Amino acid sequence: MVMAVTVQAEVTVYPPLPGNRYASDSYTLNVRQETTQSSYVYQSNVDTIENSKWALSRLGKSNHWTSFSFDGIVTVEVILPAGAVPSSATVYPLRKGVSATTAGNVVTLNIGEPGQYYVEIPGYEGKPLFIFANPPEEDTPRNGQPGVLYFGPGYHDVGKTQLASLPEGATVYIAGGAYVRGLLGSSAGNITIRGRGILSGIGWPRPREWTNHMIRLSGKAGGNRIEGIVLTDGPKANIISSSTTLIENVKIFGWHHNNDGITVGPNSVIRNCFLKVNDDAIKLYYSGIQAYDNVIWMQLAGAAFQLSWNLSRQVSGTHVSRTDFIGFDRPAASIDHWHNNAVIGCRNLNGGAVSGIVFEDFHFDKRPWQLFGVKIKDGLAGYTAGQGSIDGLVFRNFHVPDAPLTKSCFDGNGNATGEIKNLTFENIRIGTTCLTEGNAQDYIEWRGMADRGSFTFSQSGHRRADEGN
Repeated sequence: MVMAVTVQAEVTVYPPLPGNRYASDSYTLNVRQETTQSSYVYQSNVDTIENSKWALSRLGKSNHWTSFSFDGIVTVEVILPAGAVPSSATVYPLRKGVSATTAGNVVTLNIGEPGQYYVEIPGYEGKPLFIFANPPEEDTPRNGQPGVLYFGPGYHDVGKTQLASLPEGATVYIAGGAYVRGLLGSSAGNITIRGRGILSGIGWPRPREWTNHMIRLSGKAGGNRIEGIVLTDGPKANIISSSTTLIENVKIFGWHHNNDGITVGPNSVIRNCFLKVNDDAIKLYYSGIQAYDNVIWMQLAGAAFQLSWNLSRQVSGTHVSRTDFIGFDRPAASIDHWHNNAVIGCRNLNGGAVSGIVFEDFHFDKRPWQLFGVKIKDGLAGYTAGQGSIDGLVFRNFHVPDAPLTKSCFDGNGNATGEIKNLTFENIRIGTTCLTEGNAQDYIEWRGMADRGSFTFSQSGHRRADEGN
């Protein structure tokens, strides 16, 4: 029997899975406007995947999340197990200004705009709760509509290959309350994947070969759209598209140390997304990418924004803005800080040229491991000589609550193999200190930099672009 979604007032909640499959063992949750409704809370455990050298014991024990759609203002009640008496709760991103109150085992908060929220409760940090408050859906496809592959509420297992060849113009709709275990792919264009449900790779081990991505769109035509869904427990990368793609309001969890978040083609847009993955969150490997209003929790094995991994092409004109960092899992202390745990990273160029990239309006709610880890040559065995160049990176309006746990690094290898030039640091605030030419050595190490004269530092009133005058 297929259960329908429940709509009361302006809130839409989605039915539980049969037998309460994948239900949270730590939280239940209600949403309320005119009436009170239950919103199902899912759980994914780190122990469902293989162990690895990447210190998985340093990750949280599990992820917990709920998803609903709404207009207006919604009251959310988070209910902990009987006997729990939290003294406080904090809602991230802090910039949103959402406060929480506690009474007995209930945490209450009011949400006035769609977004991706994390509720931090003392004693439950290893089992974080995420609230995905979606905007109402528009133009929802119908079951049986031509060209639409429709997954209604309930559990569906389609395997690794059944949906690997979606036809041109196909729409995959994963409704709220649907949990689809499977991989999606196409070499055609104009592919739409949307809904309020879940696409999962749970139980599949990380493959040694470069396959088994959750969503792989290899066509060159572009016109792709991925919207609204949750991806969890992928065996490899979550979204890879080699052409123009709009990715909006997508939420991604991943445990494996090769579990990248999003790679998209030229002139793509990534907006209003949430990523908590154990490798690079967003790869900026093509020109003209726009990424804004995203929320990131960094894990152990990658960068938040990766500029290159042995890149050989030219990349320019990318703009990343309004990013909230709400969590950082700590890499093991033995991991060399010249490795790959920076907020903005570059791992080796293979003759590639990166230029004209702007990163601005970054807000950090937690202390990061490292801000910048930009290296033309990585130095690992099996990689190329690292020839290439980085010219014209702008870092503007960063607010970091305290000094990162390790210094940033820029490694140009000298002009013989590659160079880094024309870097602009504007309003990079670390605690109460603004990064300047005079104090840069306290926060940044440089290698192979033949000429640092093209690096500029400035400061003025620190304000995000979305905060008005």
